[in-house]
Amino acid sequence: MGTRITIELSEESYRVFSAHAAEAEMSVETYAFEVIEQYLEDVAEMEAAEAELDSLDKSDPDWALKT
Repeated sequence: MGTRITIELSEESYRVFSAHAAEAEMSVETYAFEVIEQYLEDVAEMEAAEAELDSLDKSDPDWALKT
């Protein structure tokens, strides 16, 4: 079961967010869900990439070529 949250936006932010939702042909609620899910996926991918970069042996002169 999911958890419900409430987000308070300024009128301007809501207007912009609603316009993006309409452009995507989604309700504001569905668009918010999709945006948050995509953000969390992006964060996970960035963390994995940073971990991989941290694991490289930077004392090797060619370490940048191995990325």
